[in-house]
Amino acid sequence: MYNEFVERDLFMKKLKEKYQNIALIEVILKTARNRKKWDYYDVAKRIDDTNINEKTVKKWEYGLLYPDLNTIYKLSEIYNIPSEELVQAKNNSMNEGLGFIHFKFIDWFCYITNASIMVSIVLHLLFIYIIAPILALVFFVFCIQFAMQGTI
Repeated sequence: MYNEFVERDLFMKKLKEKYQNIALIEVILKTARNRKKWDYYDVAKRIDDTNINEKTVKKWEYGLLYPDLNTIYKLSEIYNIPSEELVQAKNNSMNEGLGFIHFKFIDWFCYITNASIMVSIVLHLLFIYIIAPILALVFFVFCIQFAMQGTI
């Protein structure tokens, strides 16, 4: 049991190290804003776009939303960061985001069930690639049958 916890901790440590070496746009934007000692409203005001408010800026920094290319150009001017670096960081965030969610799920599953990492990974893959698509298909068929009954 002790070895499983050590194994899980080492696995998560390696994951964190992997993600620390990759420039993510949410980390860059948050760091740049904090360095300037601005709040979300200050950034939104400096971008000068009616569609962007402080909630949008906060979503960028939490990785829930990504700025478009025009906004990235404005952010690069505001923060004095090369736009190429922000575009690359956006691509990194988009590519790595889904994988990080999967690893967080595996970590929580290990923690809750006290299962080993290998068991958690196998069950996670089983759920993602077999069980979830079957459930989605069953739900889709159910919706079609319900819709057809309503039209008859």
